[in-house]
Amino acid sequence: MKLKKALRKLSQYMDADQREQLAQYDSIKKVLKKLKSKRNQLREKIELIEDDEERQQIQNKLDIVNAQRKKGVKLLKELKLIRRE
Repeated sequence: MKLKKALRKLSQYMDADQREQLAQYDSIKKVLKKLKSKRNQLREKIELIEDDEERQQIQNKLDIVNAQRKKGVKLLKELKLIRRE
């Protein structure tokens, strides 16, 4: 295999990896936006509900959404660092 051909294959491989990371980055951003919307809805709902049991259930859902968002934001930051390198 000639050097030019090997370099071309390597660059195609690297470009494919970057495209995949970019797609993953965009996908995570969309999910985070939906989670943020869900979090805001749950916060509004908690303020309106007076029943302690129902409020606790909603708080549990809110805790889960917050944990998912934290994981997503962390992954997004990692992907951002990889893209810069």
